[in-house]
Amino acid sequence: MRQTRRKRDSNDASKWIMYFMFIIVAPLLAIFITVGLFKYIIVPRFFPDNEVSVNINDVQNERNVEDTSDGSASTNTPQESNETLTLRLGGMNLYNVQLGSFSSKENAQGFVNELRENDINSYMIANDSFKVFAGSFFLREEADRYLMKIRESYSDAFIKHFDIKGAMIEYSISDQQYKDKIIDIVSSLNQFFATESELWSNDMNNGNASSVKELICKNNTVIRNKIIEIKKNLKSETLIQLLNSIDYQLAKRDEVANNLIATNEQSIKLFYEEYNNILFEYMKLITQS
Repeated sequence: MRQTRRKRDSNDASKWIMYFMFIIVAPLLAIFITVGLFKYIIVPRFFPDNEVSVNINDVQNERNVEDTSDGSASTNTPQESNETLTLRLGGMNLYNVQLGSFSSKENAQGFVNELRENDINSYMIANDSFKVFAGSFFLREEADRYLMKIRESYSDAFIKHFDIKGAMIEYSISDQQYKDKIIDIVSSLNQFFATESELWSNDMNNGNASSVKELICKNNTVIRNKIIEIKKNLKSETLIQLLNSIDYQLAKRDEVANNLIATNEQSIKLFYEEYNNILFEYMKLITQS
């Protein structure tokens, strides 16, 4: 009897052990085996590191995409472009009759006074030296005719040609729409200097500078209105500085026109010299900008 009971108890214990192995141990073992296969065999074989890694730029780009009300995707507005463009300012050709060059300002001014006493419309320009010129012409033919007249008294006079190439200016692409207007401002002022210079010669010969006085005021108004039209909208510092410099030249031209006594011979000669100094300063401006 006791042997039968011991045998039965042994069979019951073996049965519970089998149940435990089947219900608990077998699933855990299966899980460990599955994890090991996936981690060390399947992932390395089918998903190499360079394919499963995440690109930080891709994540950033995804963050910059927003859903719109119609279900489409739109990107955030990009920052303003820093791209720059270039424009070339209009140049000019100027012809002057040169009569002398001096290292001393006093000697140059003395020669100018001598020329004026001989009814030669002259002026002094300070550059690397003090040069004395007579007349400012935008056409070579007019300069040549004047030279022949001057050489009757001063045989060593000659034509000094200034070939002014307009400067290249960089500006922001945001101001591209104003490019043509900037070029027009410079080209218009170049032409105004040409017509005014011709009129100065005629008025000085007639002893009455009323016409050139009026024309300078009129032309200044035209240029100033063009500047006002676009200056407040510009973003490029280079273009703003250019227009400020031109506006400064206009102010000096205003002084000439306002202070010129149109029927006074001495006043005409004095402000003719000042006008030509402004012209030479403007030539440097459009070359160096």
